[in-house]
Amino acid sequence: MNSISENTNSNASTQNSEERLLSFRLVWQDAWHYINEGIDTDFYHSAEGVAKIDFLVEMEHFTIDLDGREQKFINEIRDLNIQNIDNQCFHDDWAVDGYHWFFRIKTSVMDVCSSGWNAYPQEFVDLLIYLRSRYKIPYPRIFKYAKKGVFPREHQSIKVMSAEERSGIGPRSYIRE
Repeated sequence: MNSISENTNSNASTQNSEERLLSFRLVWQDAWHYINEGIDTDFYHSAEGVAKIDFLVEMEHFTIDLDGREQKFINEIRDLNIQNIDNQCFHDDWAVDGYHWFFRIKTSVMDVCSSGWNAYPQEFVDLLIYLRSRYKIPYPRIFKYAKKGVFPREHQSIKVMSAEERSGIGPRSYIRE
């Protein structure tokens, strides 16, 4: 198990000193839910009340311990403009890499939920880059598909649907519950 921690100044300015992380979920796997090449996460608060995120990347375990850094983490995720993909599902029927993803972050102030298959918005790629550069969460082998699959949203084969439009297609796990 790898534990990722960093020393930070606890007096760092924050946007919302009372905002709390309530949920963080990132799943990226193949169409058969085979996680060996992908990512899965588990968010929890320890017995001491510390927010932690466990990552399983290609079957290797990593933990982000947000002790004293929870608000900074929330602000940095917000700075990625992740709210731009809220309530959207991205898919490309022409570029079938066979992988689907789901992302949700919920705080006491914001709730962002998005998903897709065969198409990756820049915000999704930016999130993976952020997790690697800031917390040393490695890229899975399938990261190459995300880098290739980022197209302008107006690209003719990319479809962007709201959760309501998506609700009649495929597994229910893509919809905010």
